[in-house]
Amino acid sequence: MWRQRAEHPDIRILVLTMYDDDQSVRRSLDAGVAGYILKDTPPEQILAAIDAAAKGARVIGSGIGLPTSSAPTLGALNRYALTTREHAVAELLVKGLRNRAVAERLGISEKTAANYVASVRLKVGAPTRYEAARLLREQ
Repeated sequence: MWRQRAEHPDIRILVLTMYDDDQSVRRSLDAGVAGYILKDTPPEQILAAIDAAAKGARVIGSGIGLPTSSAPTLGALNRYALTTREHAVAELLVKGLRNRAVAERLGISEKTAANYVASVRLKVGAPTRYEAARLLREQ
């Protein structure tokens, strides 16, 4: 990944892997990948991740822990660069809704909701959904 990023700085790399350990995730995020998702992700979510990454979003699959050392610095809410869907998820997260309730409200699968929650967590620099909700509530 490092070589591809050096030779093509505008490239958007999406890692599709079976490895979900902290070291693999951290190494990929440190290399500047656009996303990191697991191989068992449903095909429609992989396609959505490709599309989101191509549009500039950072995609983290559900079930993948976020290494705290790669979390972005905090700032104003607009600095988080949340997509429209991420904003909707963030609002429900602040209200304390779990993934199932978020999915029902937005008409998406529970796994897709979990992916969005993980993406919001990454963008706000929060290790947990509760910390993300707290940070978003303070904005």
